[in-house]
Amino acid sequence: MFEAPESSPKLRCPTCGAAQVWSDTCRRCRSDLSLLHQALRGVQRLRRACLAALRDGRYDDAVEAARRCCRLDASQANRHLLAMAQFYRGRFAAAVRLAQGR
Repeated sequence: MFEAPESSPKLRCPTCGAAQVWSDTCRRCRSDLSLLHQALRGVQRLRRACLAALRDGRYDDAVEAARRCCRLDASQANRHLLAMAQFYRGRFAAAVRLAQGR
């Protein structure tokens, strides 16, 4: 899973693989990493939106936020978030499939 700049002091450049602190440009290959930062902030925003929707009982909104989150980062943690949202929505078979990684 990607981690947003606020939660991790380092990142690995997707272009050249250089490990570095968060910045908008890779120290080694000079790739522009600003879009990566923007996407990772979007993942965190969508995760928070999903959890808030679950807390408020807005299960359709929670599923939509979790789906959008998975489109940006299809990590296991985000798939489990979508499974949880589907479970609360009452879509138990879909929740089980997602939780099992299918």
